[in-house]
Amino acid sequence: MQVKKRDGKLKDFSPYRIIEVITRAYKDVYQENLDEYQNEIKDVSDKVVIRISTFAEDDGIIEVETIQDIIINELNKINRKVGRAYKKYRIMREEIREKNSKKEQFYKEILQTSNVDNDNANVDQYSFSGRKYRIADNEQKMFAMRNLISPEVREAFEDGYIYIHDASSYAIGDHNCLFADLPRLLGNGFRTRNGDVRPANSFSTACQLVAVIFQVQSQIQYGGVASCGIDYELEPYAHKSFVKLFKEGLFEKDYITENDYNKLKEGNDVKSVDGILIVAQNIHIDNHELKDNFEKAYDYAIRHLEKEGKQAAQGLFHNLNTLESRAGSQVPFTSLNYGRNSSTYGRLICKWLLEASIDGIGKHNRTSIFPISIFQYKKGVNDKKGTVNYDLKRKAIESLSKRIYPNWVNEDWTENVEDPNDYTTFCATMGCRTM
Repeated sequence: MQVKKRDGKLKDFSPYRIIEVITRAYKDVYQENLDEYQNEIKDVSDKVVIRISTFAEDDGIIEVETIQDIIINELNKINRKVGRAYKKYRIMREEIREKNSKKEQFYKEILQTSNVDNDNANVDQYSFSGRKYRIADNEQKMFAMRNLISPEVREAFEDGYIYIHDASSYAIGDHNCLFADLPRLLGNGFRTRNGDVRPANSFSTACQLVAVIFQVQSQIQYGGVASCGIDYELEPYAHKSFVKLFKEGLFEKDYITENDYNKLKEGNDVKSVDGILIVAQNIHIDNHELKDNFEKAYDYAIRHLEKEGKQAAQGLFHNLNTLESRAGSQVPFTSLNYGRNSSTYGRLICKWLLEASIDGIGKHNRTSIFPISIFQYKKGVNDKKGTVNYDLKRKAIESLSKRIYPNWVNEDWTENVEDPNDYTTFCATMGCRTM
């Protein structure tokens, strides 16, 4: 028979070792009166050896922990005082082994921040939650290695032949990176644990909710949260803001009365100066009749839309760099894909986002880490002079040269299959450079 030790090594089983262990347990309790218990020691030892022989596996191997359980069980039957003492001794030895283990030393370095390696730049390892995060992260990783990953894969991982991304989250079972369904969430509103959020009715509100959606989603997954086409997804809300501002402009510039303004806000048509009918459903940034007939109101709407768009984009960048919603003072890992929407609203959104990237955040105009911006490069859309979004490509290059971002994704790669009428089929990434 062989005994399997804690380090996995095998050693021949010795009955004399059992007698020695039990004798020491009695000596710890009775000390100089040990002679009175020699028969009892022999009796317990014999019973332990017999039990061990029945517990051994077919291959004649028994775990050292199993032997210790048998000793405690037999001691408790004959002398509970010695049984309790031996159990206490066993726990003490386990604690000493644990205290001297490499894992315990590793955790000590984490808690004392004496070995900060910044293996994840998004984690503040000096913070309270950052230290908790690293310890929990390691425990979950080791659990997965011991229980969920095959020995062959684990060996390849530990030897550096493969890399398991987010191995610490493997045991949790949650999904990795995804594109958030922003059209549905912004259009219908959504529920969180503590309340519900109404749909967005302006561009600025939509930008605020994008940050909230990314933050909330990051709590129920690992990896990044992204938009596959933010210039398409925010387009309806740029339109909502323009409509609202144009109606305000009509009233502010004395084209309509307060009564007519209230009618327009409710979605009703009104007659304006010189009997021109203002159809509420036809208020759009590309409706040139509005510009021709109500130039001051139109200019008012454009001017205030520009102001709202720039502030909202800057606010989005600010929020995505400051909402520390994950352990270790982490902000959500977020990405925004844009650059292909050639509508007036889409182009404005793309411009506002790039300008926010170029401006930087805070009073020192620092380069924002998130969102990771990805410019969608496409022939015939923004590749060369004369294409509709070429000016946006140039602004993207300016941002890249000053702020590292945006990354670039090549929409013309040979295996790309897309529906020109469905932006969700366009090539989009979670942040990597693919060009």
